[in-house]
Amino acid sequence: MHFLKQALRCGATIKPGLAVDRLIAEDGRVTGVVTADGAPVLARKGVVLATGGYEANPDLVKTFEGLPDWLSMFPSSLTGDGLKMASEIG
Repeated sequence: MHFLKQALRCGATIKPGLAVDRLIAEDGRVTGVVTADGAPVLARKGVVLATGGYEANPDLVKTFEGLPDWLSMFPSSLTGDGLKMASEIG
């Protein structure tokens, strides 16, 4: 809650529920995102990926945790989207 309050105090735009397809990077810096419907959303000072974990993605669990027969009890929405997007740009 403190992070959210400070972000709003500093003028950040919060977009809960925004489906993002990929990050936009220029000169090694994240400058925005492309939404699931293909629309770019540009950022002046950065992007925060508040996407949760990866516990519902068996491939990522196997890669990072070494648990081949993992049976997730986490929400199915925790698929590692933020981790995958960040990995794509290094």
